[in-house]
Amino acid sequence: MSHVLSWLCLLGMLQFTVSIDESDCPFLCACVLDSVNGGVNITCDEPSFLPSSFPSNSRHIQFRNAIFNAIPAVNGFSDLKQLSTIAFINSTITTIRACSFAQLRHVDSITFKMCNIQTIQGNSFSNLVNVTSINLLDSIIGQILSYAFHNIKHMEILLMQGSVIQVIHPLAFQDFSHVNSIEIRESIIKRFLVNGFSKFDDVRKLVIGEKTKIMELQCEVFETVLDAGGSLDIQNTHFTCDCKLAWMWSKLDSFQMFFPDSSNQCIDTSDMLSSIDINQLCPDERSRKKGCPPLLPSTPHICSQGFDEIDEPISKVAYPTLYPTTPSGFEHQGLNRGLMVLLLMLTLTYMYC
Repeated sequence: MSHVLSWLCLLGMLQFTVSIDESDCPFLCACVLDSVNGGVNITCDEPSFLPSSFPSNSRHIQFRNAIFNAIPAVNGFSDLKQLSTIAFINSTITTIRACSFAQLRHVDSITFKMCNIQTIQGNSFSNLVNVTSINLLDSIIGQILSYAFHNIKHMEILLMQGSVIQVIHPLAFQDFSHVNSIEIRESIIKRFLVNGFSKFDDVRKLVIGEKTKIMELQCEVFETVLDAGGSLDIQNTHFTCDCKLAWMWSKLDSFQMFFPDSSNQCIDTSDMLSSIDINQLCPDERSRKKGCPPLLPSTPHICSQGFDEIDEPISKVAYPTLYPTTPSGFEHQGLNRGLMVLLLMLTLTYMYC
């Protein structure tokens, strides 16, 4: 009888034991069991290439001090159903290619912190639904090309903080819907080209502040947010003022909405003037009403594997929740039943083994 109970005990323990096959752990990476969620947390130090595959139960993936010539177009993340976060820390990336982060249905956040990125190609972040946040933190970015962030729905926040961005191209951020906020803080944007934001639907607010500097701001950026029913919160921001800002007067009627309490500043390219009168730069009233010349890039890149097609209808919450998701009642019941079986096995083993 004792032998039978011992075997039952062993089987019960195996039911709750998750092992990591060393052959599944990517090269130059450490794989550790997540004691809370039962998945695998992966940390890769100083990799020079992105692994082609990861354990199927990967939960959190982090790359530190990496040097990537490119992040491949066909990503290795799309089949990871338990994946919650992807992070790149203190890494150098020459190119984030189209479709690198396309159609990730289960990821909660994607973060780049203290990274140097030369180019983010079109459709790099494409068809993302219910991702809580995309974060570009303390990073240097050369170009964000057209359609780089394309078809993004039900997101809490897109945050650019402490970063330097050389150029945001036309239609770089396109097709956003049900997004709570886009925030640019403590950053420098040297060129924000016409229609950098495009086709927004139900984007709640755009926040620009905390010593952000925008050296060149072309038209159809803020209007896109306003037309989507969102609000503008612009404080403590420096704009470079010249005739390229003439669209502000014709489209938004009052320049005072940007400079109500002098917390925002209009400076010239030499940063020598604390404020400037628009009439000194654009005395011709017609220049304020001529609008923007058409400037459209090529059509969006077509991702492989149908990444440009939403294969599932969007049926989740209209707005992303501010609170972390909790397991369903069914998952709780399964977990409780499993714990009761394990407790029973341990009790029988203690009594009879």
